[in-house]
Amino acid sequence: QKEAIQFTVTNGAGETVAEFTYADMLGGSKTIENLPAGIYTVTEADPSASAPDKYEWKSMTYSVTNGQTAVVKNGTATVNVTNEYEKKKASVQVTKAFSGVDALPSDFQITNDYNDTVFTVDGTGEAAPVTSTENGVTTYTWTIADVPLDTEITFTESGIVVDGYNVSVTANAVAQPEGTTIASASATSVENVVNSASFVNTYTPAIGSVQVTKTFSDVDALPDSFKITASWTVGETNYSEDLTVSTGAYTVEGTSYTVSAVSGDGSSGDPYTWTIGGLPLGITVTFTESGYGKAGYNCTSRVTDSAHTNVVGVTGSAEPSAAATLPGTAKVAFTNTYIPGVELPATGGPGTAAYTASGLALILGALWMLLRRRRGQN
Repeated sequence: QKEAIQFTVTNGAGETVAEFTYADMLGGSKTIENLPAGIYTVTEADPSASAPDKYEWKSMTYSVTNGQTAVVKNGTATVNVTNEYEKKKASVQVTKAFSGVDALPSDFQITNDYNDTVFTVDGTGEAAPVTSTENGVTTYTWTIADVPLDTEITFTESGIVVDGYNVSVTANAVAQPEGTTIASASATSVENVVNSASFVNTYTPAIGSVQVTKTFSDVDALPDSFKITASWTVGETNYSEDLTVSTGAYTVEGTSYTVSAVSGDGSSGDPYTWTIGGLPLGITVTFTESGYGKAGYNCTSRVTDSAHTNVVGVTGSAEPSAAATLPGTAKVAFTNTYIPGVELPATGGPGTAAYTASGLALILGALWMLLRRRRGQN
């Protein structure tokens, strides 16, 4: 387009003495020879039309006032014409959409390599977002205005981790590697188009499993009354599930929590094992065993969990683990050792009622005999 710029030279009488275009110039210069001495004016026609593609004309200046100069005999007068152009501008946006949590972390931010603006959800001024929510997805949009055309801006988001949740990230619709905590996306300014870089974060509760085992020795089988009760709370809902040596696999009603079928035979090499899966991380599952008392045996119950190692007790607890394999699953282990002899009262056994009743009968019998003897003496 520069080649089409038109110039006109007129004399003091307003008569045209030369016309040419930039294409007629040699190295950006044109000499008009054999001009009579006098006043001459150089005029450039419609300089705005000369703007190159993706540029706009800003101003034109002459090296002499109004492009007018005096030509003297045997002399050469010079008029310089300067046009200033500026690249056209457009806006570039960055969007952030997320779902699965109520709000982004407090340290969430998006930076860019074009200017020093840091975008946050509570930003102000040019860093203030436009917010929209649809179908459970919240989207924030920030805009950088007046960006010269063909400028590529790279945006980087960080601070996306929410405790207790897994997050999947896409940047410009490209899935990022699992475990990504920082992501980048670019957008290029284009005339008459608002290009956007986009980030989408989908949060899902981080889940794990918890395992409980039962080992016993010196008896052939556990009593039919034996069970381990698992209890936990999620939000405001309490859950309680009884685990027995005949438990089959099932899903807790109305949830995605799973209970595995019991495995093992209760021996030290292959203990009874139950696994509860699909649990949110960060909660505590408490296991309490009961009904393990067996007639004719003394029984000691010991428990091992994250806080105790082989201590006497019937209750243990663990937080679910996200480990992909069972050896890494949070674990509570119960061990019962049965010793032949008079059965002592034990938690979960028949209790002390029979012993109490027998003792009272003996005391009442002795008292009755004593009273009869005294009456006989009288």
